Amino acid sequence: KVDIIWNITLVCPWDCEICCVDAVHVSRKENTIMTRSNNLRDVEQLVKLDGLGTIFDQAMQYRQMKGLELDKHGKLKVLDHLEGFSPKIDFSGGDPLATSETLEIMEAASKRFGKSQITLTATGAGLARCDPHRLSELIGELNFSYDSVVSNKNRPDRYAPSNLYKAKQFAELGISMRAECPLSVHNVGSERLKQIYINLHEAGIEKLLIMRLFPSGRGKFVEEDIPTLKQYREAIELLRELEKIFET
Repeated sequence: KVDIIWNITLVCPWDCEICCVDAVHVSRKENTIMTRSNNLRDVEQLVKLDGLGTIFDQAMQYRQMKGLELDKHGKLKVLDHLEGFSPKIDFSGGDPLATSETLEIMEAASKRFGKSQITLTATGAGLARCDPHRLSELIGELNFSYDSVVSNKNRPDRYAPSNLYKAKQFAELGISMRAECPLSVHNVGSERLKQIYINLHEAGIEKLLIMRLFPSGRGKFVEEDIPTLKQYREAIELLRELEKIFET
């Protein structure tokens, strides 16, 4: 048995300050595709071409041509190399659903290893591009980040609300869901953490993974946002108390 988190593309529509994989932010300005990489410092401009997919598809294709990401053949070879194992694969990114190619790879993985072995970690922006019914046939669990109810400097304003909005729609289809909440000094306060928990509860999300904020990727520039040991313990205790209340 092997458990794999596969960052299948670094392409992402978000530019979160704490991105632990330092994803490549992709946006559009008129007929130009803008990419920002290397802690968002390196900016490249690509001409958007008709008939070659979305700005995210074209950004990925550009990175594939430069040898920075696997092409579809290379991704399928990864699945070939997993034959003979019992792999559990979490498709992550970037935002894996930002690029249309990912669904093809997920379909191949689900067919080979079974949907119960496939999970997906995506954002609301990527989920908005995907048919929920089609996705429900491919995965055993859907994961998403939800770590704020109001704006904070670590995330774009629409990031967390859009993640929860789309996750709720998928939860209503009976898809197993897991929210992931990196703890930072911006959300360990009792009122904010309680509201995060309540919002997830009301959206029908039954599982919450709390995570440490590590100084990796772009997170290494915001070490001051890492909670103290005391703050971590208080946050965990509060969440345990909320779990008792809402389970009754």
